[in-house]
Amino acid sequence: MDLTWREGAVREGAIRSRSGSRAVVRSATRLKVTSDGRPVRVRRPEPGVIVFDTARGATYRLHQ
Repeated sequence: MDLTWREGAVREGAIRSRSGSRAVVRSATRLKVTSDGRPVRVRRPEPGVIVFDTARGATYRLHQ
């Protein structure tokens, strides 16, 4: 995981999936997720939480 912060909030980041399991990210900033330049479907089970399925070896970009 690699994150860039600005004024106490995540600005952007990258997550590389090692196992191909579900990712859960908590952030006060509303983030979008892409992989290979394409949007990734996320669920927002509660405010400040995003959940998405990953594929083993894929990289996911988080951004505002």
